[in-house]
Amino acid sequence: MAQFAYQARTTRGERVTGNLDAATEAAVEETLRDRGLFPTIISSARIAAPLRVAASPRLNRRELSLFTMHLATVMKSGLSLTLGLRHSIEEGSNKRIEIVAHAILQGVEAGQMLSEAMAELPNAFPQDFVNLVKAGETVGQVDQVLFDLLESLEWQINLIGEIRQATIYPIILLTMMGAVTLGIATFVMPRFVGALAKTGMTLPLSARLVVGFGEFVTANWLQVLLVGVCMVLTARMLARTPRGSYIVDTFTLKIPLVGNLVRQVGLSRFAHHLRMMVKAGVNFVVALNVVEHVVGNQVLAKAVAAARERVMAGASLADALRETRQFTPLVVQMVATGEVTGTLDDTLKKVTDYYDREVPAAVKRITTAIEPIMYVILGVLVLAVAFTLYSPLLSMLGQIQTRPRF
Repeated sequence: MAQFAYQARTTRGERVTGNLDAATEAAVEETLRDRGLFPTIISSARIAAPLRVAASPRLNRRELSLFTMHLATVMKSGLSLTLGLRHSIEEGSNKRIEIVAHAILQGVEAGQMLSEAMAELPNAFPQDFVNLVKAGETVGQVDQVLFDLLESLEWQINLIGEIRQATIYPIILLTMMGAVTLGIATFVMPRFVGALAKTGMTLPLSARLVVGFGEFVTANWLQVLLVGVCMVLTARMLARTPRGSYIVDTFTLKIPLVGNLVRQVGLSRFAHHLRMMVKAGVNFVVALNVVEHVVGNQVLAKAVAAARERVMAGASLADALRETRQFTPLVVQMVATGEVTGTLDDTLKKVTDYYDREVPAAVKRITTAIEPIMYVILGVLVLAVAFTLYSPLLSMLGQIQTRPRF
């Protein structure tokens, strides 16, 4: 016989801890279930609190989704949390997931709640993820919260994949266009125009500008490269400041087609996370504080913060959102309906379902619109290159025709 420490939940979600003498963990779990308890953590009472992993690896969305799916399935099936974490460690399919699972196992065996152990691994678990797990622990619905988080993660993964697929073609085309233009300016035009200049012909302004640009880049390519890199890094640093990111996000929302997509993505994230928080029993103020940091746009984040202040002052959530003028009538109306009927999680689910269909459709519309625009830009570039190449020849022919004949 050995002594085991346990944490369990009653049918009403109350947390219960204690110690039991038994031969195995399975025997402890069976005893607790006979008492009407649902075990969440079972560990040997003789195990001292081990040293935590000093630094946790960073999990990407795909890895976090896999870990969440495994943990949610284990807890939904009624197995103990420690057993599920050991399975993640023994599986060994992903080294980073294995390290994270081991770190969490050390924490829970030392007496921590799951959310507390996750909070000590900020590289692996975002703050909103930890807050939702903590809310699930409060109401005894960790498994359901994990499944909701899994659904949200899979939605984000699919959305990012669609956006990347839509932007790959324009980026490749623009890169090729820039490379071709630079090659013509630095290699083709100087040799072509140089040969014509030897004839004594006066070159047109466009040709002289292109040749001058090419010669400057060729002679100072290292300085040009360094200045370009510095400009990009400076722009990125400024964009990451609160003021800079707000300006960039404000400008992004005003771009035709793209701005509408960005707003829809932000509103979808708002609805997804707010629904999970409300469903887990979190009050509006705490929920909005979390949602503020996950909408992905500073303009919308500022609007959520303003709505939170209005809710704290006694306003309804729907009225607070309406006053910001950043939320669509659909979102405001569905929130208002949910508040009146007491089914806010259901109405927010309808909002998320709508945007889950609308966002991919918006991505396809943008992709369809970008293709002809890119073809127009490519055609203009080809005409510009052709004009630059042939204008010296046309100028030379004109000068030959105007020369006096003897």
